[in-house]
Amino acid sequence: MFAELRLRGNHLRQRFFRDTVGVWTDAGSGQRDLAPLKGASYLEPYWFADDPIAARYVLRSRIGSSKFEFDYRRSDHHYPRASNSSGLAAGSPGNDRSTVMGRLVSPWERACYMCPESSWMPENASHVLLSCPHPHLMLERARIKAALVELCQSTSSLPDCPPMPNLEDPCSLYFILQLATSVGPSDHHGPPPDDDLRRSTRLQQRSDRLAEAADTLDLQRRQNQWLPVYRARASAAAQWTAHLTSQWRRAIARQTEWEPAARAGSKLVNLVASYHRRIISLRRRVLQKDLAFLRRRRDPTRTAVLSQTAGSRARSNRSRVSSKT
Repeated sequence: MFAELRLRGNHLRQRFFRDTVGVWTDAGSGQRDLAPLKGASYLEPYWFADDPIAARYVLRSRIGSSKFEFDYRRSDHHYPRASNSSGLAAGSPGNDRSTVMGRLVSPWERACYMCPESSWMPENASHVLLSCPHPHLMLERARIKAALVELCQSTSSLPDCPPMPNLEDPCSLYFILQLATSVGPSDHHGPPPDDDLRRSTRLQQRSDRLAEAADTLDLQRRQNQWLPVYRARASAAAQWTAHLTSQWRRAIARQTEWEPAARAGSKLVNLVASYHRRIISLRRRVLQKDLAFLRRRRDPTRTAVLSQTAGSRARSNRSRVSSKT
């Protein structure tokens, strides 16, 4: 009876998850980046990393709460304090905790403040992990890529190991850096594979809207708001990651001597988890000293928000004076 209840519970959980992940694919969902990385409900392997704080950083990166994903700026929140920066004068918008930053509904309007101002791109997870041109991020990216190349070469002789993923492909590298072991719905997330000539109605409508954009930079931002996910490439990377991490998980459960695949899985998880922790910590240190970020100079709604805040303060002051008189 216990086995039957567990089987039915797992079946119901997977069916509920499939319905939920379908909702995540909506354009306004905060879990849109996570949808292609989850094909089923299961315990993620990175929770067994040696550093639990680094594992938490991986989770935040996947669900969009690392303060550089698009979901962070979909809600109203206060400007950060600028007490550590001597460049901000007292009483400026960056020092005023009562000033509220307005929502940025369009993902391509949420600027990455570590990019050059003339060519900034949206600050989603794929941009930060793969293509942000800041020198510090490029150095960390080169280190992790060299380590992954060495790891792939060491697993090429393992028996029953899936083919090595192409680390030069952004889609494959992104799925490895997110430690994805399965692939969820991806048709909404980018164009179909090269060998598939069918295009969905949604993709065709999206292409028509992008073609109407007049500004070249604005067009690039709209096109780069999501990383194109190709199912064949993503599946190859996920199968390679799943093989190594599953061997590692079994070795932990059985408490036996680890095989080469188990050791490779442990190295992969700890390597990627530490990379996420370094990237997020590095961006926090850099942006805390960036005046443009503290004042949100690149946000298109900044002027409107400040004028609205100033108007509400003036009205409250007038009402306070009138009440005293």
